[in-house]
Formats: sequence, structure tokens, C-alpha cells
Amino acid sequence: VRIMTVHGAKGLEAEIVFMPDTTSSRSSNRSGAVQALPADTNQPPGTPDHLVWAVPGSNDVQQITAMKEQKKQAEQEEYNRLLYVAMTRARDRLYVCGWLGQTKLQDNSWYALVHEALEDVCVETNDAMGHKVWRFERGTAPMEPAALSSEPDETESTVILPDWLNEKAQKPLPKIKTVSPSSLLPHEHAQSRRENLPEDANDLEREELARNMGKFRGILVHALLEHLPQLPQDLWPAAAARVLDQHKQALDEEQRQLILDEVLRVLSSQEFAPLFDKNSAAECSFSAALANTGGKQQLLHMAGQIDRLVVNESEVLIIDYKSNLHVPDNLDEVPPAYFAQLAAYRASVRPLFPGKAVKCALLWTRKPQLMWLDDHLLDQYEGQLSQLVEQ
Repeated sequence: VRIMTVHGAKGLEAEIVFMPDTTSSRSSNRSGAVQALPADTNQPPGTPDHLVWAVPGSNDVQQITAMKEQKKQAEQEEYNRLLYVAMTRARDRLYVCGWLGQTKLQDNSWYALVHEALEDVCVETNDAMGHKVWRFERGTAPMEPAALSSEPDETESTVILPDWLNEKAQKPLPKIKTVSPSSLLPHEHAQSRRENLPEDANDLEREELARNMGKFRGILVHALLEHLPQLPQDLWPAAAARVLDQHKQALDEEQRQLILDEVLRVLSSQEFAPLFDKNSAAECSFSAALANTGGKQQLLHMAGQIDRLVVNESEVLIIDYKSNLHVPDNLDEVPPAYFAQLAAYRASVRPLFPGKAVKCALLWTRKPQLMWLDDHLLDQYEGQLSQLVEQ
């Protein structure tokens, strides 16, 4: 059984079709007081319609009355076309149904239109439940209503029921939970300089403003590092400045210049040049199902976006940008959330590149500095992914 609208059923066909609600009339399309008045026929081709304000009392204007009548006729024609579509979906049998409440049957309802068209060729009869119906048949023998009896049918049924009808239904599969690697562990985003915050903000407001400003600043840095490498190097400063100037209300001139200098230092560094060559790609989205390290059969579903992915002949490099104000001096100072995030990235990407080593690094854009993460530490966090997902 498929329940569909008339529009959705276009082009389809079924042996039996029910039109359940045909006694209600179409709703008038109230398009408001502003309506389109078609241009005169003596106007040049392509002349647009005139917009008129059909205020109350304007029905005395001949053009507006004609416009409303024309619109009403167009709506009725579309209504009739939908009726044709609905009726022609049936291959063998069509049931035109409906019900009436306190209101009378409307003359322009589908039921009334069908009944009026077929009244002379239909036969009034009763269905198997004794209800009166109008039936039109062609090419088949008349259908006699089944005899009603209060006695049960003692004839043995030849229908063999499948075994699963007598079995208990299986428990539904657990809902699939997709986790973002960046949310496996909590970490602070307060990266904004406190001297740029309003003086009248209290401590909680300043912390919230700092977090929001840090996120916004990081988004801009990521966007510039994504798009600028596609341009010639001599166009980088002007293109980046145009992007940052669009956010003058949120960032003052000093803040915009700091972001510009930060991004240009990264892109101009010879050390980082291999990260932005032809073998690299920016903002690589992925979705992966990882084996559950907790001994369960349910897979771990990960979905995220890698800032920069470099694929060489022998290795794959995963680079994640960090625009934090504080740059760690060594791996011991790196937040655990970053290790968990990169471990999930590595586990998700590794099956796509068999035989290649997958290395991960954090690119601290403030300094700038490229910090490679230790594989043994990443292995430890990868082994804990199941526990981190369930937290």
C-alpha cells in the first residue's frame, strides 16, 4: 500500500487506486491584494505583467474583475487536470470515495464532477457490506455482492502461513550514533586576546566572548588557508584583505592585520610548502565505520573534515590547523582532545591508503610551527576510541 499525493503519483500506475477524499472542494488560492494584471495584447512581446493593488471595492474595475475571473478559471483548469491525473493512475479498478459532515456536497468537488459525468452509465448497487455504491464497469462480468452470513466459513483454508508469523519479532538494531572526532574530548576554545573584550563585561561574559571570538577567528584562518593557495602568490595579500574587510564590524584593523600576517607567514614558509602543493587537498570530508575496540560488534561511525590531506607515493599526511593563542612547547602540553581527534582521523583514513604510512601533525598558525604527533601516543588514543564514543 502506498499513500501518495496526486503530484507524487504522476507517471505511476497501480492495479487498484483509491481516491479517499474527493468530497471536499478545492481551497481558493489567496495570493493577497497585489496581483499580476496581464499586459495588453497590443504591447510588444516580452512586456511584463502589471502589478496592481486590488483593494476592497475594486471589483467595479473591469480589468480587475476580468483578471480575477481569469485567475479563477486557470485554478479550476489546474484542479481538473489533477483529477485527470488521479483517475488515470488505476489500471484495473478505481474507487472514488469521500465523506460528508454537516456541509453539503460541493458542486465543484471531484466527487460531484465524477458523479455528474458518469451518472448515466453507472449502476446503483450494494457492496459486500451492504453500502450503496455507484459502479461503472467495462470489459468484465458484473460483480455480484458477496452473500453475508453469520455462520463462520468451515471450509479449510489452503493458505500456508509462513513460519515467521508465529515467531517473536527481533529486537530493532541500536540507533547508529555518528561522532565527530573533534568532539571526542572536551577542550577549551578561548583563544581571543582579552584586551579586545568589552571593559564592562563580567567574568562569565568575558569567557563566553573569548570562546566565540576564538572560534570566529579560527574559521577565518581556516578559510584563507583553504582558498588562497589556489591563487598566484602575488595576489594573496589583496585577496585576504578583501575577505577580512567584510568583517570590519567584528574585527578591528589591528585584528584583521594580525590574521592576515599569520596566514601569509604560513603560506610563504618553505617548510610548509609541501603541504600546499599539487598532492594536497583542503577540507576533506569523510565518513567511516571503524571496528569497535571495546569488544562489541557495533561499529564506530565517524564523520569529520580534515583541514589538509597530503598523499605522496609512500605516505599520507594529515594536517590539522590550530589557531590557539597559546602554542605548546612540546607534546606533553598538547591537549588530549587533539590527540583523540587526530587518532580518529588516522583510523578513518588508513583503510583508504593500504601500504602507506599515515602521519599526523598539528600546524600552529600563530607561531607558525608544525608539530608531528607521536605514533605510539596516537595508537593509545585509537585503542580508547570506543570508550570515548560511549562517554
